[in-house]
Formats: sequence, structure tokens, C-alpha cells
Amino acid sequence: MDKQNLELVKTRTLFLIDGEMSSELVLTDPSGDPMYFKFMLKQRKDDESVSTNFNVIDPYHAEVTITSNLVAITKMEEPLEIGDYNQKPLYFDYVVEPSLSKESGNKVTISFYTA
Repeated sequence: MDKQNLELVKTRTLFLIDGEMSSELVLTDPSGDPMYFKFMLKQRKDDESVSTNFNVIDPYHAEVTITSNLVAITKMEEPLEIGDYNQKPLYFDYVVEPSLSKESGNKVTISFYTA
């Protein structure tokens, strides 16, 4: 799904350190219960591809692991459909930006959209 055809619901910027889980990001659905997401950023190994692992814990919780080359800008080719929001399809995408310091973490912009 092309982002131009989607409506932005929420954007948050996180600073993620390689291998550490973020605190929960809450997305409150006006027609239902809140959804809770945690994010982890991992440096890809030489034999690995850039990937996104979306792991549903239960109907309200999910963990997302982004495996990326942390010294380059990485973004999804297109948003990923992950569920429903306000009775419409819910999509997610991200942009990972490199950091000059491992201590400050990489800047990761997380965005949620509806169709």
C-alpha cells in the first residue's frame, strides 16, 4: 500500500540502542482497546538481510524487531498491514537513521496509518 493513499494516525521518534527493547508505545483505538508496541533494533550480520519481524504477543501487545545496517538510512519499501484501527486497516512503517554515538542510539521514526 502506497503511503500517499494512507492517513497518518500517529508518529513517534525513538532512540534505540542495538539489542535493547524500547518502552511501550501506545496506540489508542477510538473504536476499541489500546494497542501496545515495543521495538528492538538489531545490527544485521554479514549474512543477514534487512528485515522486520512483527511478533503478536496477544490481541493488544506486539513486539517489532528491526534488523538493519545501523550505519545507513533504512526504511520499509511500503507500509506493513498489522491489524485494524477505528474499523479500518492499520499500517505501520519506520525509518532508521544512523547515529554518531552508540550511547545515544539510532533515531527510529515509527508511523501508523489507516486506509
